[in-house]
Amino acid sequence: MSRADDMSRADDALALHEAAADWYLRRQDADWGDADQAEFDAWLQADPRHGEALHALSRTWLDFSGVARPFLALDSAAQATIAQRAQAAGRQATMDAERISPQPRGMRSPRLFASLAMACVVVLAAGGWFAYDNFPTYRLDVATAHGETRTLDLPDGSSIAVNMDTRLSVRLYPRRREVQLHQGEAWFHVAHAPEHPFTVASGENEVRVVGTIFDVRSLPTRTTVQVREGRVEVRGASRCGAPAVLTASQAISVGKDCTRTPIYGVTTDMVGDWREGQLIFRRTPLEDVAADLARYLDRPVRVTDARTRTLPVSGFAATAQPQAFLESLPDLLPVRVAREADGGYRIDPVSRP
Repeated sequence: MSRADDMSRADDALALHEAAADWYLRRQDADWGDADQAEFDAWLQADPRHGEALHALSRTWLDFSGVARPFLALDSAAQATIAQRAQAAGRQATMDAERISPQPRGMRSPRLFASLAMACVVVLAAGGWFAYDNFPTYRLDVATAHGETRTLDLPDGSSIAVNMDTRLSVRLYPRRREVQLHQGEAWFHVAHAPEHPFTVASGENEVRVVGTIFDVRSLPTRTTVQVREGRVEVRGASRCGAPAVLTASQAISVGKDCTRTPIYGVTTDMVGDWREGQLIFRRTPLEDVAADLARYLDRPVRVTDARTRTLPVSGFAATAQPQAFLESLPDLLPVRVAREADGGYRIDPVSRP
């Protein structure tokens, strides 16, 4: 049976119990007449399930009628009346439970308990659906150390390559797939399943896909997304407006304060390049290059001049030897690289003759 069939059956059952509760309440009215009785008899005869639902509701009333409610100070003047009504309502429920037959009554006291019973039916149905839809069928939490990478194969056929110094959580639900990228970088190959959206959350930013290959990097101030295949939506916080739509060989960086770069082009070999042990830069701003190298060096790399930070860099760096590429920067750009006392590096501008 499909999930749609299950939902349809749940809706039918809920409607049936609602109708039974409505009849149960109407039969308590003092103005119940012959026309009401005829309509009620027709409803009972229309479907055997109608009588079963009313029977179940009557049994529920019996269960609730035995539960004492808390005593209130204002009850002292009405205790006799309450006791009499409770006994009468109990007799009515017993008769309903033993046989489904019309029994007009002038009392309205069962209304509260029948309403409560109906509320229980609704709450149980809603609660069951909530549990089904909001508890993961698969969960995984991953944290990689410096220099460590991992590949995760998910039950839905998707795979995730996790870069070093990365923390992420995976949750698969019956109708959706979610990843929380707490820090670091991951490459995703998402199995195509339009009915099960796949989202990657990074801070306030979110990447939404149904089947594609892309890379997400979470930095303290921004999230960078690069797409190799397919189509993704990159959303900022709700206040940040419409999402950016990326297709193959496109990328974007989205900041925490709703800032975003224009969508820019990347080559397919740049998306997840770290998985091959290299970093590919094609006219990449020096500021971003420094951040990448710092991550692999596990040391800070500071670019001191604002204009220098925007200088474009093209080249290849081995992730196993980031220092070599850093020290070769003066051959590519008008900069000087110096080692600092804390073990990090500083990149300063120089004027070439």
